[in-house]
Amino acid sequence: MIFNRLPQKWRKLWKFAAANYFLILFIAIVGFVGLVSAYRMFLVKPKYVYAKVKVSQGLWWANTGRAPIWFVNGLKKDMARKSPTTRNPKAKIVSMRYYPYWGSNQYDIYLLLRLRVNGNSVTGYSFNRSGLVVGSPIEFSLPSVEVTGTVLDIYEKQPSRNYVEKTITLVKSNAYPWEYDGITVGDRYFNGEEVVFEVLSKSQADNAFYNTESLSNSISFYPEPRKVVTVKARIKLQENGDQLVYGEEQEIKLGKNMNIGVNKFQFEDFQIAALE
Repeated sequence: MIFNRLPQKWRKLWKFAAANYFLILFIAIVGFVGLVSAYRMFLVKPKYVYAKVKVSQGLWWANTGRAPIWFVNGLKKDMARKSPTTRNPKAKIVSMRYYPYWGSNQYDIYLLLRLRVNGNSVTGYSFNRSGLVVGSPIEFSLPSVEVTGTVLDIYEKQPSRNYVEKTITLVKSNAYPWEYDGITVGDRYFNGEEVVFEVLSKSQADNAFYNTESLSNSISFYPEPRKVVTVKARIKLQENGDQLVYGEEQEIKLGKNMNIGVNKFQFEDFQIAALE
């Protein structure tokens, strides 16, 4: 027999393998998995996509709290989560934009992320073993902060900002005198990447209705006069087809009320009267 013709040491190895074939099979499987993992880790070029994410807790339809200022300060551009083996970034903040939410001390935060993903544009992408699609939740850790949010859009390449600069006229017909005094020409808002709003001029006029001492229909007298306050400002908007959008989600149209914060003042219930 061929077995009897083998050298003594080979016959011992054969007997050991026959007696421990489960162990040999296990070692072979582990070795195969290790080779595949090493190939994918070191030889296969990683796939990256860009995702726009609104920082929040849970899904987009959930009523969740917005981020306080301490969370905004904890996020920094170029922060990255790196793979412990290859040291390549798995998630990196490419840009960060944030806007104060009116009537609160909270912010809407929008991140553009560069993510290492599995899959392709045909079958779909996954990140951290979860599907990466518009509307899906996303969660990952950075060196100093835990990020959770909702995916708003996905890009194969880093998107460019399609800004258009406009002059906007905002009017509030029942403004208190202190509101006019609180508005400063030259005041602006920097969203973390660029200046997107700057006050160019302001004016005020008396509102005769609110200053009338005796009003019809039993409307009570207003002890403090109200003013018609008009503000002109330079604003940067995103063009999305026929839409003009401020701050990622606030659509700008004539007649709409606009709430926007600058460094020293919070515009609330100012109506858009002109856009040129």
